[in-house]
Amino acid sequence: MGGEDDKHSILADVGSHDLVYERLSYSKREIRLYGDTAIVTSHADIIGNYKGKRLSGKLLVTRVYTKENGSWRLVAIQSTRTSEP
Repeated sequence: MGGEDDKHSILADVGSHDLVYERLSYSKREIRLYGDTAIVTSHADIIGNYKGKRLSGKLLVTRVYTKENGSWRLVAIQSTRTSEP
């Protein structure tokens, strides 16, 4: 089962401490550049709490950045839970 968040809902959860990460680590990062667009893929390992409920797992994460006025801007992110080993 999946869900959808936007920038405002994530910032609200973090600001209210409804979402608290104890650990968020990335590995196997790969960056591909296409002009002013960058695709970043990685594996993430998370442990945390969301509204008192324990969160943990391994994710595959894809981020899309675009370069605007000399700075990189995150424009999309998608994550998929992977099966535990």
